[in-house]
Amino acid sequence: MKKKTDFRNILVYLCMILLVLVIVLPPVFRLVFKDTGTTGDDSTTTTAAALICQRQVVYTDVTYNITATTNYVNDDANQLSVRYAKTLANAASTIATNDIETEIATWQSVPGITSEVNGDVTRFVVSREFYDTNATTYPFLDNYFNDIDQEQDYYTNLGYQCQVIES
Repeated sequence: MKKKTDFRNILVYLCMILLVLVIVLPPVFRLVFKDTGTTGDDSTTTTAAALICQRQVVYTDVTYNITATTNYVNDDANQLSVRYAKTLANAASTIATNDIETEIATWQSVPGITSEVNGDVTRFVVSREFYDTNATTYPFLDNYFNDIDQEQDYYTNLGYQCQVIES
């Protein structure tokens, strides 16, 4: 009988030692055997920024508030959103053909560009994928998918007020 209890005691001690090793060794191994594959640089860090440009165009009977927002991921233009909000001077006003209406018609003529119309607000969204596959078909899109500084200069030359938001 004494041999059985001695054997059980030894077995219990071995299990306790094994359990302690299973709990203690992984953190020790993590400290001792660090992953040397990482270089510690930020090359995989994703940067995001948005260029938001606004301008107001006033005609006799209508005012347009235009907002162009270009989202950038890792310094590449990822998505363009152009929003036109028009305000009529009075309810009886009619909109004559003007540069802004021509611009809106140009955006609407491109199949594949997402457009949303909500009352007097029209919004167009162009993805990078659409631009990459259709840039030769619609060369005017080249003006909108440049690096952030070049894009800001383009909008500034058109009379927009721009700001860059980085995160």
